[in-house]
Amino acid sequence: MEVFTDGWISQIRKKHEQRQGLRTYLYLLATKDEYQTTRAEIENWINGLPEIIRSKLISRLRSSKNHIQTYNELAIGSVLKQLGYQLEYEKPLSGHTPDWYVHPKGDIPAFIVEVFTANPSNEWTAQRRQKIDLVKRLEQIPIDVTMNIRFRGNMALDQHQNKIIATKIRKWLEDDNPPVGTQISLTGTGIIFKITYRGRGFPHVTLAFFDISRVNPKSLRWKIKDKIDNYKDLLQEVRIPYVISIVPNPLTGLEQDNFIDVLFGQGIINITLEEAIGTIGGQRSERNSDGVFLISPSLSAAIWVWKSQRDWNFRAAYNPNATYPLPLDTFVL
Repeated sequence: MEVFTDGWISQIRKKHEQRQGLRTYLYLLATKDEYQTTRAEIENWINGLPEIIRSKLISRLRSSKNHIQTYNELAIGSVLKQLGYQLEYEKPLSGHTPDWYVHPKGDIPAFIVEVFTANPSNEWTAQRRQKIDLVKRLEQIPIDVTMNIRFRGNMALDQHQNKIIATKIRKWLEDDNPPVGTQISLTGTGIIFKITYRGRGFPHVTLAFFDISRVNPKSLRWKIKDKIDNYKDLLQEVRIPYVISIVPNPLTGLEQDNFIDVLFGQGIINITLEEAIGTIGGQRSERNSDGVFLISPSLSAAIWVWKSQRDWNFRAAYNPNATYPLPLDTFVL
């Protein structure tokens, strides 16, 4: 039983040939040679699971809506297997089906793992699409210049605004003929345009697109707490350690430091001033009391998981306040 059968690949090719526009990630994954390693990785994961659940997972992996989440669930399963655990996928427990039920190993008790894909919000994603739309409009201007474009404000873009901005930039380029190094910031937009090259032989504007907006780490805290709340009744009934595995979407800009701040509390530095001589007498690192581990003792541990080239990596953090703690060697290779 395979995900990427000839029949399904043929269907997805036909579906995309019948419509115009951008090819989806699922289409690229299924049809392009550069994704062969990822296809083989997925098939290997599927073949390592009981046949009774393969058809359900294959259906999800073929769905644009469910593919990324399912892929991440299988990736976490692979990491747990590398750690020597025996697993069950969506094992029913008192009306819940956690992504992974992990059987005991030595002194390590059984525990459950929920996989959370940290994605940008729908609003953030919609705005990013509008920024890309603006870039495409600017690249239609028939002037041979290269510009950097930086988004610094919170202005909500739409196609109407994009058209106005592109018209203004074209007028600026045509009327002022700005030299290399010149930059302009359009009032009210928070967008900065800077000329970096001229006369490179292109028939239109070319752009380097720098979007410095990032997902607020606080949204990660709220989503983790929602996950915990969904399992609160089960954890009280079954009395089992609960682990959340977080796989960040690179577009969020979230990093491991955000992961630690969310779990243990925002890091702060308290500075002591020697008023008499006007110098710093000392400083001490502390954390706020807003960490998920402190607020939610039902969360036993969390794992931050990411892929670098072909390898999956992870960083585990254990809750020192956990109701059902896990040994500190639970996630040690």
